[in-house]
Amino acid sequence: MLQNLRTAAAHVPAGGFDAVANSPDDDRTFQQADIARWREVVRSANIRAE
Repeated sequence: MLQNLRTAAAHVPAGGFDAVANSPDDDRTFQQADIARWREVVRSANIRAE
């Protein structure tokens, strides 16, 4: 299992992501802020789902 975690962790930066260890509350706060940011982008660009 540890080898699988190391392999996965090695691929995360290659995908353009940063692996971070946060508490569930920190993660929730981050996700809520990100959703609010993208909601504004979508609204201001008048993007609609087809």
